[in-house]
Amino acid sequence: MGKRKILMNAESSHVDSGFGNYTRNVLSRLYATDKYEIAELSAYRSPQTKTNFPWKIYPVVPPESDKVTTEQYSKQPHHAFGAWAFETAIQDFKPDIVFDVRDFWMLNFPEVSPYRPFFHWFIAPTIDSAPQRREWIQTYSNADTVSGHTQWGVDYLKSTKVPMNLVEPVNDAVNTNIFRPSSQPKEILKQQLGIDPNDFIIGSVMRNQKRKLIPNLIKIIKQVAKVIPTAKLHLHTSYPDMNAWDIPALLMEYDAVDLVYFSYKCGKCGKFHVSKFKETPSFCPHCKTNASSFCSVANGLSELELASIFNGFDLYIQYAICEGFGIPPVEAASCGVPVVTVDHGAMAEIGNNIGADIVPVACHFRELETNADRVCPDDDKCTEILINKIKEMSEMGFLQRVSLTENTRNNSIRHYDWDKTAKTFENILDNIELTDLQGKWDSGPMMPITDVKVPPLGTNRRIVHFVMEHVIKNPHMIKTATIQQIIRNLDLGYQQDGQRVTQFSFEQAMRILEDNMNNKSLWESVRTGAIPIPDTLRYIIDYK
Repeated sequence: MGKRKILMNAESSHVDSGFGNYTRNVLSRLYATDKYEIAELSAYRSPQTKTNFPWKIYPVVPPESDKVTTEQYSKQPHHAFGAWAFETAIQDFKPDIVFDVRDFWMLNFPEVSPYRPFFHWFIAPTIDSAPQRREWIQTYSNADTVSGHTQWGVDYLKSTKVPMNLVEPVNDAVNTNIFRPSSQPKEILKQQLGIDPNDFIIGSVMRNQKRKLIPNLIKIIKQVAKVIPTAKLHLHTSYPDMNAWDIPALLMEYDAVDLVYFSYKCGKCGKFHVSKFKETPSFCPHCKTNASSFCSVANGLSELELASIFNGFDLYIQYAICEGFGIPPVEAASCGVPVVTVDHGAMAEIGNNIGADIVPVACHFRELETNADRVCPDDDKCTEILINKIKEMSEMGFLQRVSLTENTRNNSIRHYDWDKTAKTFENILDNIELTDLQGKWDSGPMMPITDVKVPPLGTNRRIVHFVMEHVIKNPHMIKTATIQQIIRNLDLGYQQDGQRVTQFSFEQAMRILEDNMNNKSLWESVRTGAIPIPDTLRYIIDYK
């Protein structure tokens, strides 16, 4: 028996994002055990991206020079998450286990793959609120093994009473050797960053998204500063961004331009600095050019640079309507920075584990897009907590501050360490039973039947089920969210794409099923050696 072959669908290990860090830290530790053969289906990576990771990598993004392939790739948004390259990677690597740790819309494509019978599917979706949409729960239940990023998320999935093979959570974590308290005094660190050393910095690290309560934080710092004039907010966030908050407008609305710092990185020299708001591009104090802009996923900081940002904070705040995990509070705590967060879901669980001050919830509201309950934190109570915390910390002696730093860091390390997370993964992977896989890579072709006549079965459900089981011969797909959505659309007579509603006919449904049948025919022909991998996809397996 050889090594178990593990394929991770993920944001690329070279990307400095939450999921990217997760991929890099977990795979590096699993690879180091020498127990597994490791591969990565690398979203956002192209053949031009060169890195030195020792495991096999399948890039998803086509070569820049291939305009035809790039056009095909760009037609479907979910291609960016790995759907475009999945079958190619699967037939080349032939994994025993495929796992994914992302949001539903990023991880659902293996569910409908023609190769689904050939691998054990292990997922850890980000559960940020309840209830989850029913099609999401359906997809989770179709996985062979299901985990979560928090105990709260796993407990919620248990509460649905939908049968799932649930295992212990695979927490996000931090590199505690990088995210650690600085040996330099806060005042020196602030000066080096570009911050007034006398300011008390309440920091927050987050993407500029709707669920991140940036307007509330700016309003809150305005109120805090009326009592404690040295209090300032440092927002390490992105601007401009898609469907994001208009930061200049918020600063003007709350008259808070002088109360908020932002992080900038230079596109020319690559160095970063902190300053009050400046339109981008703006002046870089290092290379003296107008090439600085807000930090973002595409213009991000290294972990070492980000750790210096955290060490410039006196206090950290996580303020959002929901979080699937929320790694920045853990990174802040690992740097010894006390945390304030919200009493909801993953935020509350993490906050309690790291000894954070918890802001109560003022109300819940049901979000239209997800049908999930989100929360409105109590802004007035948050203001009160921050004022009291600043006063408390300002009155501390040196030894008390040292003790607070040490206790905060120890709480973070105790619960959120990559070695522990990787060990949890290892235990799960080793205990997965593989003998019940339905597909065998050396079996004969399981081809669709193209000349069958569908009998008059009556209901939409029966017809679709018949096609999947007896024509396409993908019975595993019947319970998937994709097929269930087709049946619902047929019953309703319309389909909804975001805010757009259009008619949905039987002919449209059959075209979708026909596309599925053609896709299965293609990849079964590749599997059995009847045809080669399409030339447009060769770059995925040729990447070194």
